[in-house]
Amino acid sequence: MPASTLQISFSEPSGNDRLLVRLEAGVSISGEVPFHIFPSDHDRVAVTRGDYRMGGNRSLNVVGEIIKFESSDRAQLKYPGVDAVSIQTIPQSIFRASDLTDISPIWTYDKNSGEVIAIDPITSLPVQVVGGAAVSYSASYTRYFYTPDTMHDGGVFAVEYGSIIAIKNKTVETLEISASTDFSGRYVELFHVYSQIVIANSPSSARDVWELPDGYPESSSFPNSSEGPDPENSVAVERVHEIGYVNDIGSEKTERFFHANEKPYFGASTQYYTPKYKLRWHSAPDGYEDAFGSVDQSAIRSALSERYPGL
Repeated sequence: MPASTLQISFSEPSGNDRLLVRLEAGVSISGEVPFHIFPSDHDRVAVTRGDYRMGGNRSLNVVGEIIKFESSDRAQLKYPGVDAVSIQTIPQSIFRASDLTDISPIWTYDKNSGEVIAIDPITSLPVQVVGGAAVSYSASYTRYFYTPDTMHDGGVFAVEYGSIIAIKNKTVETLEISASTDFSGRYVELFHVYSQIVIANSPSSARDVWELPDGYPESSSFPNSSEGPDPENSVAVERVHEIGYVNDIGSEKTERFFHANEKPYFGASTQYYTPKYKLRWHSAPDGYEDAFGSVDQSAIRSALSERYPGL
C-alpha cells in the first residue's frame, strides 16, 4: 500500500495496546525488507516513504524468558498480546522486597497490562519481590515486506527509505529504516539433509568413491554389481544435500548442494537410484531458543520429503 498522510481517529483503548515493530534480518532478492509487528491484532500500518505488503500472521513460541522483579510486584513480558502463558519460579531466586525472606508467590498474568504479577500466598494480594521467574508463552505477529522508493536522476540510481508506523488504539510505534540500517543477522544451522558415501582411505585409491552399500561395512556389495568398496580400506562419510538456517529472530533460509551419484550408480536417473536421505535437526544454541521454537518443523519436513524421496 502506498505511503499517505494519515488521519487517525482514536478509539478508547481496550486490553493490552502495547506494540512492537522489529526488522527481520536479511533482504529478499527483490529488495523487500521483511518486518514484524506484534501482536497480530494491531489496527493500522503505514509507511512514510515507499510501499509495503502483508505476508501473513505467524506465532512465536517463547520458551523460558527470564523476567526480573526489582522491588516490584509485576514485570513486563518482552512481547505484547501473548497467550498460553506458563510461569515458573526459579529456585532460590525470589525474596520479599520488605525483608529479603524467601517467598513462593502465586503467579498470575494480567492480559490487559501484559504483565506477570506476584501474589502473596498468605494475603492473596500483590506483593513486591526481588528476583526472577521463567515465562513461556506464544506471541502472535504479522509479517510484512517493505519496499523503499527508488529513482533515477541523471543516470544515478538512488534508494530512499522511510519509517514504518504501527497503530493500535491510542498506541503508536515507529521504526525508522535507512541506508545505514543493519539488515544482517547471524544465522545458525537448523537442520541438515545428508546421505552417506564410501571413500577409500588409501592413497593408491584416493578417487575410489561409492554410494553407501546396504549393511556397510559388514556388507559392501550392490544389487546387480560384482564390484564394491573394500571395507578394510574405506570409510563412510556424510554428503550434505541441504542445510537449513535460522537467525535470532526466526528468519529462515536454506542452502542446497548438487551431487552426482557415485559408483556404481554414476549417471543413473532418480527413477533407477536415489540415495538414502537422512535428516538431522540441531539443538538451539544460547540465545536462539525463541527462534528455534518459532520454526514450523512439520511444514519443513513436508517440503523436504517432497525434495528428497524416502526421507
